Amino acid sequence: MKKRIAVIATLAVTAAVVLGLPAVANTAAPDVRGPKCADIRLTGDYTGTLGGNATVSGTLLTPSALSCNGGVYTVYVVDGGTQTQAFIGDGSTQDWAFSFTVSSAPSTICLYATSQTSSKGNNFADTAPDTACSDTSQYLVLNGGGGASGFG
Repeated sequence: MKKRIAVIATLAVTAAVVLGLPAVANTAAPDVRGPKCADIRLTGDYTGTLGGNATVSGTLLTPSALSCNGGVYTVYVVDGGTQTQAFIGDGSTQDWAFSFTVSSAPSTICLYATSQTSSKGNNFADTAPDTACSDTSQYLVLNGGGGASGFG
C-alpha cells in the first residue's frame, strides 16, 4: 500500500511539474507586468553638435517573444521637451528602428520606452530602462555613449 501511495505521489508531482512548465515559459521577466511580448529592451546612440543639431537613434525590441498583437510600444526622448514615437505590435515583429532630431542639443538626454499590451487605457507593462528618467546615470551623453547602450 505504501508503495502504491509513493508511486501516485510521484506521478502527481511529475504531472504538476509538466503542466506547470508552459505557464513558466509564457511568463515575462519579473519587472514586466504582462506576457513575454510586453518585455522590452532599448538601445540607443546620441550624436551631434552641442547646442546644434543632434540625432538620437536606436532600436526598441521585444527580446523574449514577438510583439503583442495590438500592443503599443513607445520610445521617448526627453531633451528639455519630450518627443515620442509609437509602434503597434502585430504578433510577428520583434524590433523597430527609431530616430529623433534634437535641436539645441544638450550634453545629455533621457531615452526610455514603454510597452502596453493594448491601446486601451494607460496600463504600462514594462519600461526600459526600469527607472525611465529618474536615474541620471542612465542618460545618453552627446557623442560619448551613455547608459542606454542596451537596457531592458
